[in-house]
Amino acid sequence: MLNLVKSIGVPAYLGTNQDSYRTKHIKKIVGHTFRGCFASYAIGHIKPESGFYRYIENELGLESKQILLIDDTLANVEGAKARGWQSYLYKGDLKQLKTFLQELNLLT
Repeated sequence: MLNLVKSIGVPAYLGTNQDSYRTKHIKKIVGHTFRGCFASYAIGHIKPESGFYRYIENELGLESKQILLIDDTLANVEGAKARGWQSYLYKGDLKQLKTFLQELNLLT
């Protein structure tokens, strides 16, 4: 999935509810894939709270409709949708994710 994210050619960010220790470890392993990381412990809000998504919108200077969340937790996807984000619930099926990204014209 990470290779697919890199191939899209748009800025990708990691959003996590992990603590600082685990976030640091995750960033060591997959940080090269992402432009940055939004960690709930640093933001003061967790997914799926609206404040988590609002913080990211403000930091990136983007409108909610300009942001896509790919997450494996339904509550997080629903929280992002409630903010107006495009969202996708990833269940491990890379082919379905590719189809979704093609429908958004993010992947050819």
